[in-house]
Amino acid sequence: MPAAVLPEPPVPAPDGSGLSADSRALYAWRTRINQAARARHPTVFRVALYALTRPGGDPAHDLAAAQNLAAQFHFDVADRVFDDQGDSAPRLRPGWFRLRTMLADPAGGVHGIVAASRTAVSRDRLYLTELAWLADHGSGLWLVRKETDL
Repeated sequence: MPAAVLPEPPVPAPDGSGLSADSRALYAWRTRINQAARARHPTVFRVALYALTRPGGDPAHDLAAAQNLAAQFHFDVADRVFDDQGDSAPRLRPGWFRLRTMLADPAGGVHGIVAASRTAVSRDRLYLTELAWLADHGSGLWLVRKETDL
C-alpha cells in the first residue's frame, strides 16, 4: 500500500532531538503502517526478528522478547537478525540492510520486522525515515515496547 494513504509522519521536535515531542504520534503512525501491512497479507504474515546491541553484546534477550510478541500475533518467523554496531545509522548496519533487502523483494515472503523497541531502529530522526521506508514497501514494524513506553 503506498505511503500516500497513510497519515503524515510526526513532525520532529524543534529541540533538535529528531523525534516528535509526542511519542503518541509516533505510535499512532506506526500502528497505521502495521495495519496497512497486515491488510496486504491477511492469511500468512511472515516477519524477521531484529535486535541491536553494543559491540560484543548478546542479542538473546531482545530476540526472545521479539519472538514472544511474534507468537502473540501468530506471525510466522522467517529469520532472526541482529547487529552489534550500537547506535550507528540503520542503513550502515549489515543486519538492518539485510532486512530491508528481504522486505523490498516481493518474492521474499517477509512482510515485517519485530524488535524490542524503537531504539533498535534508531534514537533520532532516522527512525522516521525507516518507518516511511517500511510504509512505502508495504511492510510493518512491531515493537515489544511501544514508543509511549520509552
